Amino acid sequence: MRRVDAWLIDQRSSLRQQLGDKTVLEAGRDVLAAPRRSRAAPPSPAELTLDAAFRATSSLRVSTSLLSNGGIIVYSTQPGLLGYYRPLANTTTLLHPHELETKPYNLYTDGGTGLPAITLALPLCAGPVDDRITDCRSKRRLGVLAAGLDLGVLMRRVRQDSRSGDVSVTLVGQTGFGTITEVHAERSNGLAPSIPRKDRLLPPLSSTAILRAMDGFSGSGAYLDAHGVPVLGAYRWIPSLRMALMVEAPQSITFAPARRIASGVFVIGNASVLFVCFLLARLRGSRTV
Repeated sequence: MRRVDAWLIDQRSSLRQQLGDKTVLEAGRDVLAAPRRSRAAPPSPAELTLDAAFRATSSLRVSTSLLSNGGIIVYSTQPGLLGYYRPLANTTTLLHPHELETKPYNLYTDGGTGLPAITLALPLCAGPVDDRITDCRSKRRLGVLAAGLDLGVLMRRVRQDSRSGDVSVTLVGQTGFGTITEVHAERSNGLAPSIPRKDRLLPPLSSTAILRAMDGFSGSGAYLDAHGVPVLGAYRWIPSLRMALMVEAPQSITFAPARRIASGVFVIGNASVLFVCFLLARLRGSRTV
């Protein structure tokens, strides 16, 4: 869990830093106030300023975008998203700076990639950003800063502690369609358009442990995993992400050393019994003579 917490801290601190950066705010306001440009048009000086400012967080996010109040993407570190509509409710998690640590994030299925995704959106107001302000009613909202979090980075960090290939470490979550699915480290990094459409949709998952974890519980024990394999596992609910961390190992592998020890004890025990019987038989034979 410490790697999940560290990833969340990185995401929150980078968003806070950028929202408090005067250069980002001024460039963002210029882009939002400017006429909409086509994808073929060269980027404006304000957009180039944003490119430079967001380059430092490119390893944490799939994209960083500016959206109008109507949800239209007017700037993005992924230029191909320019002009697309992103709803500011249901899928996108619209929050304010003081809610970064307290408001749960929405997990949804990205319509373009078919993969689980989290997008955080924070308001850009007409005045300076202040954590004490809960909304933009007193300072007109010009648009929102939207960050598409790279869940692949999270998965790779979580798996750093797993040194055995027999131990499965996964994150599962329930998307907006009500389907529980797995976050893939190699398939959540913004490269999904290169994957054939038929292979993008991840299969739904279900097991006793997964359902219990998605109900907000943590625990451990022996159970059948989502593929019907007997495992020893532990699961932990992560409230802020609305996900569960699953760590599982097949019982056949986990109990193998114990079985080998038991087999060795059985063989040694039988050999000892036979040896004692042999000695008793010799002893009785010698007395008879």
